[in-house]
Amino acid sequence: GFSDETKNRVVAQKGIPTLSYAMFSEHEMVRQAATEALLNMIPHPTMMEYLKKEDNLKVWVAFALDYEANFACARAAVGCLAMAVPDPEFADALVACP
Repeated sequence: GFSDETKNRVVAQKGIPTLSYAMFSEHEMVRQAATEALLNMIPHPTMMEYLKKEDNLKVWVAFALDYEANFACARAAVGCLAMAVPDPEFADALVACP
């Protein structure tokens, strides 16, 4: 993962929304890199708050379920969800996700 200094810099530079946008790139390697970069932001508080939002959480679950079409992104998404689950608020949000 990234150092705390790097995570803070990504947050300060509005990197989470930028990387989230890049997750939908037409280029598979860009999608994978963006998904993995956000995975590396766990457990930064800003990233955890981002993941707890229902719309964002739905995206991560959808990416995790898309393993047949894009295994690398699905693996990163599952890893992100797994690393975030120890946070009780996130776990509750995940279980409640429709």
